[in-house]
Amino acid sequence: MAIMLMQNMLGQVNKIKWYSEHMRESQ
Repeated sequence: MAIMLMQNMLGQVNKIKWYSEHMRESQ
C-alpha cells in the first residue's frame, strides 16, 4: 500500500514539473 502511494505522489510531482517547464516555454 505505502509503495503504491509513494509512486502515485512521485508521479504527480513529475507531472507538475513537466507542466511547469512547458508553461515556461510557452511564455
